[in-house]
Amino acid sequence: MNRLNPIFTNVIASFFIWVTMGLVALIASDNDAIMKIGMLASLGTCLILWMVWGLNQIEDDKTHAADEKAKRAQANENPNSRLALLLELMDDGERQQLKQRLIEEMQSNDGESVALADLLAAQNSRSHH
Repeated sequence: MNRLNPIFTNVIASFFIWVTMGLVALIASDNDAIMKIGMLASLGTCLILWMVWGLNQIEDDKTHAADEKAKRAQANENPNSRLALLLELMDDGERQQLKQRLIEEMQSNDGESVALADLLAAQNSRSHH
């Protein structure tokens, strides 16, 4: 990660803002107007710093959510992409095994993914338990 954690940088920046305010207090401790202006400036700067960080976090969350939604939409648009990826990851032997198994299932089940007899047997075994 090339950037420092934004929270860490904000804490350091806030620290230096208040250190600067402390220096102003040491230098101009007898002038109430400068002290009030310094305190308001320090407080305002810290508030703005942390508000910008918070708003950026909210925007990042929205962007992340939109990206995830776009990924899901893309995956739903082309359901064959997962199958294509799976087939691409298989070697020739695995593809031949899958092809043979599919051919055997189609021939034995009249094109249905599960034989009717198997479904009835499963239903009967569940009803007897």
